[in-house]
Amino acid sequence: MKLDTPTTLTSLTHFGGIKLMPYFSRTAKLWAFAGLALALSACVGPVETNSSSSEATPSSQASISSSSMDAVSSLSSSVTISSSSIIQSSSESPESSSSEANSNEPDLVAGQAFYKSTEIFTLSCEACHGANGEGAASTPILLVASGRDTQEGLTQYIAGAMPKNSAGNCTGPCARDTAAYILNGYATTTGGDSSSVTVSSSSAASSIPTTGEVENAVSEEVRNERVTKGLAFYQKATNTCVVCHGGVGQGGIGGSLENCDACGTWEGLRAYIEVAMPDGGSNEDGVGPDDCVGECAQGITDWIWNVVNGWALTEVNGVAGGVKVVTEDRYGQDTARIKTYSMLTDDFTRIFGEVPSVLAGSRNAFKSEPEFWHTEGEIGAVSLNVLVNSALQACANENLPALTESALRSSCADWATRMWLRPATEDELQSCIDVALVDAAALNNAKEQAKYACVSMMISLPAITY
Repeated sequence: MKLDTPTTLTSLTHFGGIKLMPYFSRTAKLWAFAGLALALSACVGPVETNSSSSEATPSSQASISSSSMDAVSSLSSSVTISSSSIIQSSSESPESSSSEANSNEPDLVAGQAFYKSTEIFTLSCEACHGANGEGAASTPILLVASGRDTQEGLTQYIAGAMPKNSAGNCTGPCARDTAAYILNGYATTTGGDSSSVTVSSSSAASSIPTTGEVENAVSEEVRNERVTKGLAFYQKATNTCVVCHGGVGQGGIGGSLENCDACGTWEGLRAYIEVAMPDGGSNEDGVGPDDCVGECAQGITDWIWNVVNGWALTEVNGVAGGVKVVTEDRYGQDTARIKTYSMLTDDFTRIFGEVPSVLAGSRNAFKSEPEFWHTEGEIGAVSLNVLVNSALQACANENLPALTESALRSSCADWATRMWLRPATEDELQSCIDVALVDAAALNNAKEQAKYACVSMMISLPAITY
């Protein structure tokens, strides 16, 4: 069994007797992933670990009783993950940041400094993503994904997943100010040309028609041929599309191409490209409006229409076209993705100081990492099982709290800050406490009960998605 991340787990909501919420519901239950992982472990057999050793042991020598598995399998608490939680972790500012860097208001000057700084990581944000977010196909600014074109969404993404292979080094004011700078069109002052302001996901979604049947839709083979040709034109250097709109249309000085102003109709978008794009050309470089017409304009229109926006391509009597009917119901969903193997190993190192031997020796249990940011990764039952057992092994070496509500509250708060890179809400803290005092009470072992509270935090959605 393998799970493709865009798919909700509706068919698995009662898998193994565990009530689960849809995997990418915006208010997904906090411990739904934990319950799923433990349920799936029954299919593949747990890789048990001895808490006094870093070596994996055969299941015949398992130190985890069936009662403990049952206890954690009941982690379907009512607490939800609220997208309103704002990251508050501390982070040092570059010298150019103002005295307001620690206030609640984003500082655009500080954001520019963070974006260009090499103090946070060997490479600056600009080194991979470009001065204006133009980037490349593998390193864009993630503004097209739902929730990442808002101050809150982009702040949380930067804090939790950036810089790549060194996540957690830009949190608090760093993440907040960098996000504000990006969303302000890579400018340090507000106002000016509105073309630099990205379209919010809420306004984009409001004008998207309901999914329906597509009349005269092209075959998958024809669709792929058209959008592949379009991407080639889009990425052609002399067309300069990437410079203004980013490697995959995510936005930059020219704005995002998702639900763009010229995207009223397929024909209208093609005509607009022919007469007005690329903008900003000059007689000296010979690039400007009327340089992308005919096949070029049609190809780029196809790519923007179908790949960036998810709308359908059509053909009637040999004449290409498109209709604004969504071919994939991706609006209004939480687009959190499962972390890759390298992200998970980096996280364990950052949080616990080392990679558990269970995870270090299980690279082949995880799928190949996607080449591009917008390609969804895959995760299967075996890798889910490895993830659970890695958390069990890592948490066994924690300085576990006493089995009192006050001690557990302190540890749960610490785990949230370390694992999620944000403070836990009151409901989330209480849920963590309940894991130890209620859900795992049948273990009748203070250390084991506290350990499972730690595990539940490490395999929850805020920890294993980004």
